[in-house]
This record gives sequence, C-alpha cells and structure tokens, in this order.
Amino acid sequence: MIKCKNCGADMRFDIKKHMLVCDFCDSTVEVANVHHTDIVSEQQVMEAVIHTCPQCGAELFTTEDTAATFCSYCGSSVLLESRMVMVNRPDFIIPFQITKEEAEAAYKKKLAMAVFAPKALKKAEIESIRGIYMPYWEYYLKSKDKVNIRASTNSRRSGNYILTDSYDVEFYTDITSDGLEYDASSKFPDDLSEACAPFYFKESKLFNSGYMSGFYADLGDVDPSIYKNDVEKTVSDTAAIEIMENSNLKSFGVSENSLKRAITYETEPGLAMYPVWFASARDSKGKYINYAAINGQTGKTAADLPVDKKKILIGTVLFAIPIFLLFYLLFTPNPVATVLIVALLSIIGTRIGINKIREMGRTDRGAGIYKYKPTKEEAKKQKAEKTKMIWRMIASIAVCALVLLIAPVFDIFYYIAAIVAGVLCGWTYWRIFELHNRSVMRPLPQLEKRGCDES
Repeated sequence: MIKCKNCGADMRFDIKKHMLVCDFCDSTVEVANVHHTDIVSEQQVMEAVIHTCPQCGAELFTTEDTAATFCSYCGSSVLLESRMVMVNRPDFIIPFQITKEEAEAAYKKKLAMAVFAPKALKKAEIESIRGIYMPYWEYYLKSKDKVNIRASTNSRRSGNYILTDSYDVEFYTDITSDGLEYDASSKFPDDLSEACAPFYFKESKLFNSGYMSGFYADLGDVDPSIYKNDVEKTVSDTAAIEIMENSNLKSFGVSENSLKRAITYETEPGLAMYPVWFASARDSKGKYINYAAINGQTGKTAADLPVDKKKILIGTVLFAIPIFLLFYLLFTPNPVATVLIVALLSIIGTRIGINKIREMGRTDRGAGIYKYKPTKEEAKKQKAEKTKMIWRMIASIAVCALVLLIAPVFDIFYYIAAIVAGVLCGWTYWRIFELHNRSVMRPLPQLEKRGCDES
C-alpha cells in the first residue's frame, strides 16, 4: 500500500474523489503524483507480490511490497505467505468509477427486473461484493500501404472467344483501429466478461499502481496471440465494407473477399486493467445462490440468473392461452398437424437440453491456456442425462410415428398420442430448467483465490 507522507498510514484510492486518501489524517494525493517514475518507465515488466493464505490456499495479488495480515476470503487473521515475482506491466488502467454501494444497487436492480427469478433470491441480501481489476488485451491495428489487386469484369463473347476486361487495381490504405478489447484472464469466463462490456478505453489512464491501492488484481495469463485472428478478422470485415461503399472498386471487379486478402495489418496489443465488481447473493434458506459481474466503469451488470420453475409453468400457461385462442380463431390444426408439431417440439427440446448438458460442471475458465475436461464422475452424469433425453425424444417420436402409420379413423387417438408425446417432451423441457439452475450455481471466477473488499 502507499503510505501517507503526513502520518505514515496506508492510503487507498477513493472512487468518488479519484484521489488517494488517508482515512486517519484526511490527507489526499493526486494519483498522477505517485510513482511518477513508473508512469514514464518503458519497462515491460514490474514486480508484484503474491500473498498466499496458509489456511485456505487463497492467493492475493498486489503491486505493493507490504505484508498481508488477513485473508479476504476465509477471514483468517494470519500472516500470509508472500513471494515476489516479475509480471507483465500493464500499459493502461481504467480506474473504478462505480462505488461498492452503486454496484450493489445495480445488482439489486438486475434481480428486480428478472421476472422468472426465484422470489427468495430477489429478496436475498448480497452475500459478498469485491472489486477486482481484470486484465484485458487492447488491440491497435493499422494498415498504411500500397495495395495491388488483379481484378476482372465485363466478360463477353466474340465469335469463338470469351473476352474479359482485366485490371491491375492499385490504391493506398490508411486504416487505423483501436479499442478492441478481449479478456486476458483464463479464469474469468468469457460470457461474463463480454456481457458486462463495453469498457470505454478513452477514459483509461497510463498505468499507475496508485489506482490499485486498496484493490487486488488478476494479472492475466492469456497470450495476446490467442485473439489475434479474431481481431484482424473484425477489422478486416469492417474495413472492406467501408472501402467498397466509399469507392468505385466494385466497378472494376474487386470483391470484398479479394480486398480482405490483399490488405495486411500491423497488430499491436496493449495490456489494460479494467474495473469489475464481483457480487454474490444467497437466499435465507441457502437454496439459491447467484453471482454477477458489474462493470466498475459503467455499472452494467451481467448475471446468469436461476429460474423458478413454478413461475415458468405459470408463465407458459398464460402464454399458451392466447396462442391457443389465436390458432383457434385463425385456423384449427388438424390431428395430424398436432402430432407433427409435438414431435418437432420434442426434437428441438432435446437439442437444447444436450447443449445445456455440456454446461454441467463447467469451470469458470475463459479462452487461453486452460481447456476444461470434465471429471469421470461429471462425464458419467452428463452421459446418463443425455441418454435419458435422447430416449425420451425417441419414445415421443415413436408414439407420433405409430399413430401416423396406423392412421386411425377417430381423431381421439391422434390427440392421445399427442398428449403422451407432449408429456415426454414437457419432461425434457422441465429438465432443461433444472440443468440451467444447476449451471448458474457456480463459484465466482477464482474469487476464492483473488479479490479485495473495498474498505
């Protein structure tokens, strides 16, 4: 931590004042005036201290050479084991703009707007909330070069020959793009990092460890080359469309694809630290628990919310009634069509269920060095659940196919078959909601090993 020059106490970064403040003597310091040599330094690495809790194994990361006397995860009042390491020094940082109280309000608003969320969860108190600087790769791309493209157009027949006008098209590009961001931590799930984006890079500062005073950070472990192809494809697609719309290249037979192949880019990644609040809430009975990531700059909240199956059932009935009336007024489906619709819904539900099964037991690891492999026990459960869904689909389709094959005279047999197949289909959809709830009951991204409560 940064020491106060007046009283020697630890200073912290105040989100509202955007200054370092001392809680003992009320002294304030501009962050830009702290560690000025670090700001102008061109070194690509810096020293960082990893604090490891001997009780629970939690790891806390900080750029300050100080002793940690308690674990923010398990609360043990012990001296944490520390070691000094060299890590990549971030290039930029976006300081926290949203306070802890504002982040809590944003999360509660998210819960309040979740119509199908369990009532107990919507009334639950926030169990914990921690501010962590998460690493992101910011990519700067440019293309300033002469481009040559061989193109052809206007093919026509002349006697026994086909004549084609060919052109050597030459032009210069001046393309620049920045602000493309990608999560640089394999521990931070990409779905959450993308859902709480965007961060506005224009508000970033040159990295200064003063902004991290009072917070910890995930320093990142994803190599920038992981996203290089995605970044270049995004810029290439956008640039090709813009160039084609604002030039006459199309009249010379130049296509977007040939343009993409002809233009090359210089890609330069920069490591930036972005503020994220991680929050969790649990109902009083401990039945439901939910986690959220709140953008520490904008307050945008991302959360996978569980659903109340009773609310889903009531909502389905309320939704089905007007649909049924609409069908009844416009046209009456014949028995054969009813059976076919139920069979189709069974296939769709099974497909959705199989995709949801893949999320069972998932770890919170994003792109990069980690690739999740389920344990033998998890794989066994996934296979069993998948097999049950497939057999329910087969049984449902078999019932529908049987009645269609027999083609009974009375409509009642078609409707009985539709009901039986519908029950099997509904069973699958019911399991999908259960699997969804199980998949969102997940631990925070390595929160048990990283994080800091704002004091």
